Amino acid sequence: MECEKKMKLGLLVLILCEVCITAFLPYIHGVRLPYPQERALEKAPEYLERLVGVETEKNVVGEKQPREVSGSNPLLLTEGLQNVLRGLLKGGVAVSDSDSVSKKTVSEQDSSWWLPEVYVSGNILGERETVHGAQHINTHSPKLTGRLQELGGLARTLKTAPQPHAGKDSIFQEKYFQQIVDHFGFSKHGNQTYSQRYLFSDKYWDKGFGPIFFYTGNEGDIWVFAENSGFIVELAAEQQALIIFAEHRYYGTSLPFGKKSFEKSNIGLLTVEQALADYGVLIKALKKQYNAENCPVVVFGGSYGGMLSAFMRIRYPNIVAGALAASAPVLSTAGLGDSTQFFKDVTQDFYCSSPICVNAIRDGFQQIKTLYEQQAYEQISSKMSLCSLPISIEDLNQLYQFVRNAFTVLAMMDYPYSTNMSAPLPANPVEVACQKILNAADHVTGLRDISGMLYNSSGELICYDIYKLFHSCADPTGCGTGPASQSWDYQACTEINLLYDSNGETDMFPKIPFTDDMRQTYCSLRWGVQPRKDWLSMQYWAEDLSGASNIIFSNGDLDPWAGGGIRKNLSATLIAINIEGGAHHLDLRASNPADPPSVRKAREMESFIIQQWVKAARLEKAFNQL
Repeated sequence: MECEKKMKLGLLVLILCEVCITAFLPYIHGVRLPYPQERALEKAPEYLERLVGVETEKNVVGEKQPREVSGSNPLLLTEGLQNVLRGLLKGGVAVSDSDSVSKKTVSEQDSSWWLPEVYVSGNILGERETVHGAQHINTHSPKLTGRLQELGGLARTLKTAPQPHAGKDSIFQEKYFQQIVDHFGFSKHGNQTYSQRYLFSDKYWDKGFGPIFFYTGNEGDIWVFAENSGFIVELAAEQQALIIFAEHRYYGTSLPFGKKSFEKSNIGLLTVEQALADYGVLIKALKKQYNAENCPVVVFGGSYGGMLSAFMRIRYPNIVAGALAASAPVLSTAGLGDSTQFFKDVTQDFYCSSPICVNAIRDGFQQIKTLYEQQAYEQISSKMSLCSLPISIEDLNQLYQFVRNAFTVLAMMDYPYSTNMSAPLPANPVEVACQKILNAADHVTGLRDISGMLYNSSGELICYDIYKLFHSCADPTGCGTGPASQSWDYQACTEINLLYDSNGETDMFPKIPFTDDMRQTYCSLRWGVQPRKDWLSMQYWAEDLSGASNIIFSNGDLDPWAGGGIRKNLSATLIAINIEGGAHHLDLRASNPADPPSVRKAREMESFIIQQWVKAARLEKAFNQL
């Protein structure tokens, strides 16, 4: 009998491990899990119920009566193992009454996914019912509710996904954390600190138990990212998570040296490594402050923020259970890839809207060049509504970059609904831009009208000061304006490689080179530094990410940054999600009726994977505490 008890205890542990591992991550693009893994998922609830719901002196829910389970024998569970089961139980019942996930077997060609029915795998006590063909927890079961209450009041209210709000109606509180100025030096700055801003919301958090969703802030004011990442809020409501949006050092109000932060003597502490350390220290401090030491952390980010989320998982896997890296160009910024890729992909977006549009844009730039060669400066200024005459080759190149930057932003923000992130833009701005140039009196004025979509959406400007509205910098795709542009320019001069150029052949823009030598010369004059082109590749494994785990790389095919990111699965835990009809990190934005089906599927997949990361992290923590 004692031997049999040990055997059953061992079997239970093995099943728990298998549930965790086999349900850990699905494959994408219609590839089903291998048959034995699939059978394990289907049979796990039955086995768990057979092993736990047996005749015992006192079973896991304190019942002394026998349950009628065929072939069961007495098994006394240890307190430690009961805690493991309680952890699984909590994770298994957090399903809304209206949600259902069914198994879909589809072809690889239609880029759909199969979602295993593992929502019931953690439920060892509740009743199951079929909802639209999917296994589903009956959260209204009196038996389940009563047993949860007996397990220390563990019945938890399931919350409805919210609609995120900005401004005074925001769910976020703005807070500050005294952050170390220099994590890697001990003499010059000692333990000097600065005020790092972060946004905090526990509105949907299951306090002390729910996961922590942490946004790794990128190159700008953190409020902008919080207001444009509604999916994280929706997911937090679904999975009862604490939400943190952390601001990147040297951006927004998180300035280590105040207004002097952008001086050459002070800006040297603006590095990827320091930013990641900021996030790691902040996470550890907040977990302690809010008694959340056992709460798994998942990091999120878009664009450069997506790079940082992936890097956090690589650099601090002891802190971060997984990362969603949306539109993260981890390859191109590490110096890998083709320098013509970016503007070629911008051109492709417009070509897909209308091949005639691309021809008109090319012709508009050619007309400007011809007018300049004819010294018809007044005509260029008049047609383009410039505040001054473009009388030098420097003026002409500035005008070219000014206009090219507008096309870059429109391609990135080509969402199916109106937005107000970089500027107030209409739905489908690429299509709108093409209509403007095709309906214009001539193609030069068409370029002016397209530029106005970005620079003059309010219609208040009577002319364009091209040097004020666009700052030429070490990032040919644009650094923006204001203090943030200085910070990003410095990063593009040190670690972040943005060696993109246009050539007029593979793209629709004038020839504007940006070589290694040009970058080095500029950065030496502007900041007194020399770029380290190979640093990111070595430090964050760009050439071989296979040693990492638990990272989702999502990219939309309308996003010009996608070509510099991860577009195919690297392993079972390094997953690429490609979103047809998706612009720059569309999946991070709040759900919208105009969303294409592809992004809805992507969010479902991301939600499912993240849920498995959280469950696996809890299970690992529980076993470590045995």
